[in-house]
This record gives sequence, C-alpha cells and structure tokens, in this order.
Amino acid sequence: MANRFVSVAIDHGTTNSCIATMTAAGPHVLPVDGGNTTLPSTVYYETGGGLKVGLPARKAMMMSQPSEGQGFTGYKLHIGSDRRYDFAAARKSLTAPELGAVVLQTLLRAYQQQESVDPRACVITVPAKFKQNAVEGTRAAAAMAGLKYYPLLMEPVAAAMA
Repeated sequence: MANRFVSVAIDHGTTNSCIATMTAAGPHVLPVDGGNTTLPSTVYYETGGGLKVGLPARKAMMMSQPSEGQGFTGYKLHIGSDRRYDFAAARKSLTAPELGAVVLQTLLRAYQQQESVDPRACVITVPAKFKQNAVEGTRAAAAMAGLKYYPLLMEPVAAAMA
C-alpha cells in the first residue's frame, strides 16, 4: 500500500503552477523558476530536442523563430482529451498529460533540490468544473511524473481548508 503521508501540494494551473510544503512555521511556497514561486505551465522543445520548461520556455516561445523550436501553454484545457501537441522542430508529439508530467517533474525536482528528499506523496488541486476525463488526465500526468500517491483536491475545497 502506498505511503499516504503528504509531503507537498501542487497547484497545476493552466497558466502557472506552484509547489508548497508544510513547515513548522506553516505553509511555504517553494521558489522554482529562477527564484519565482510560480512556474509558467509552458513546455518548449528546441530543434534537436532540447527541453525548456517554465519561464525559459515562455521566453523562447516569444523570442524564437518556428524553425528554432516550438512550445505550448494552455495544454491543461485539453488534459482529458486525445489531442496531441506536435513539436515539429524536435520531431516530438506529446499529449496534454505528457506535457503536464513535464511541468510536474520540474516542480518535483525543485522540491527535491531544496529539501534533499523525494516527496512521499502529493496533493494536486484541480478546478471544480473539471469533468471526469480531465481528472483522469491529471491523474495520468501525476503518474507519469513519478508520483506514487496523489489525491486530487478541488480548488474550492482546498481554499476552504486553508
């Protein structure tokens, strides 16, 4: 049976994502993207396959020519569908859950670097209006990111608990 002790909480947002942990002083949102507490939910592949996530990905999307690479943000709107995102310059095609897993892995790495431990479990917030297929897509992203136990909590419930 999975260890159900929750180490971290993730807000996997459509525009930005963040990761927090509970300390003796209370909840703490960890810096993840060059010291920022939010990570743009953006994935960018360069020609040749180099990967950028977060602010570097967002900047690359704004500054690069299509021949240099391609990125996506807003994939979470389709996380419960079969839609694929084609990174033609890198010869890759990913689903929304696969893109979500890349963002979740980036957040988890930030936690691991700062806390020097792997998170045992994680709560991930999801919008209250998520349909079942979007919930399942989020679960798939969490599993692909390597999380073993990841209850999903609707955002209004999380806010009420705070």
